[in-house]
Amino acid sequence: MPRALHLLVLHACLAVAAIPMARAAGTLDTGFGYEGAVRVSFDAVISGDDRGVAVLAQADGKLILVGEVETENDIRAIGLARRLPNGNPDLAFGSNGERVLRDPDDWNIVPAAAVLQPDGGILVAATRFEIGPGMRPKSGAAAINPIEWVVLRVRPDGSGLDTAFGLNGMAWVALGAPTAMAAAIALQPDGRILTAGTVDGLSSVAQMAVSRLMPSGAVDLAFAGGDGLFAEDFAPTYGYAGARALLLQSDGRIVVGGQAQKSVGDGDWDMALIRLLADGSVDGGFGSMIVAGRVAIDFSTPGDVRDDDIRALAYRRPLLSDTGRKLVIGGSSDGAAVLRRPVLAMLTYAGALDTGFSGDGRLEVGVGFLDASETGTQALALERLSSLSLTTADHILFAGTVPTLVGTTCFARRIDFAGDPDPLFGNAGVLEFGVVPGSQDDCRAGTLADGRFLLAGASTIPMTMSGVDVSGFAVLAGDLLFRNGYE
Repeated sequence: MPRALHLLVLHACLAVAAIPMARAAGTLDTGFGYEGAVRVSFDAVISGDDRGVAVLAQADGKLILVGEVETENDIRAIGLARRLPNGNPDLAFGSNGERVLRDPDDWNIVPAAAVLQPDGGILVAATRFEIGPGMRPKSGAAAINPIEWVVLRVRPDGSGLDTAFGLNGMAWVALGAPTAMAAAIALQPDGRILTAGTVDGLSSVAQMAVSRLMPSGAVDLAFAGGDGLFAEDFAPTYGYAGARALLLQSDGRIVVGGQAQKSVGDGDWDMALIRLLADGSVDGGFGSMIVAGRVAIDFSTPGDVRDDDIRALAYRRPLLSDTGRKLVIGGSSDGAAVLRRPVLAMLTYAGALDTGFSGDGRLEVGVGFLDASETGTQALALERLSSLSLTTADHILFAGTVPTLVGTTCFARRIDFAGDPDPLFGNAGVLEFGVVPGSQDDCRAGTLADGRFLLAGASTIPMTMSGVDVSGFAVLAGDLLFRNGYE
């Protein structure tokens, strides 16, 4: 065989060998970590309890896990770990791939959410408080010490806080409120920072709130009428309200979601949403409640009053026309006849329940007869049909936590916009998974990147002294045809 032809054949064989075996959507990516999962043991204290709250995907494929870390004297801190695309630690980040950030005054600082800036800076929304060891701030309760809502910026290399941001790397939100708790964060295209949470003490009841910061960390006084903070009572028939999720729509509108308690029904909580225009004023075209800009969603049925809450939001932006715009909502519903379970709801752009989704705009996911406080939909991602590449169908990916006989496990599901399961995903549309067989796992946040549904949470392996560790998972989703060969 001529040498040139021999080399050509060799190159062709190598190219074929380099293409990984096709793997079906709805399975863990075995090329990530150990069989699709990683654990991060920050080990700030022996057998400490650490919990993941966010996973961020960099443009180069690296992943950043952000979580709450237990340190000595039960003081809470922020933990960050960066992993290579295959799940191995990125030793160029922090110290051997990890970084623990403690509060300079030794207060508790508990992260709620994080977002990645274009330059690689990491913004973390957190709650800061001085209450004694082992105690957490309780929503709506009078605080002995201030409970503060803060945003921190971490340097791209994980070496510490960016002291050019705010005050030595930390910016305060909702100053003047005795209780201000962070819940979510988002980044506008112009670099301004949106953050959502709950404030108490500015009104007769706790309120869902949204604030905007400048890229420097200063409060943006052009937002919400001149003080940078939107905080209003949810509706006349509701008392306490709290935020859990934040969404920036592609048209600039801002949606904050959480829950609100009916004044007339003790323990009767509804999903609550407020939509704002880009300047922080209420969007009067959203919803149909007495107070403009609000939507309440109730999963209660006759004889079974439910407590409902929102934990994740997603926006289906226009593809060919504006008629396809939808707001997808994930959370949980808990009643007497039906124990807590993951739920989804879908709204039209104007805020009405979309009856084309599961018949009435609401979908419950059956999880048996066990109950766990973590149960619910915690992460949402939308896949769209691309007219250029035709890489995936129009689907909703959602994930979270469900109970088992011995604890909890993570789940991921894929459905279409009618609410029907995708039979090509997992086992008839469902995948349940953990770090190892028998582990107790909790998935709390996620993002879709490079055809993988990336999830962050916590994991405990019984009969070990490792405590609770931050965990990450990679579930294969869309783009498989072009990422892993023919499906």
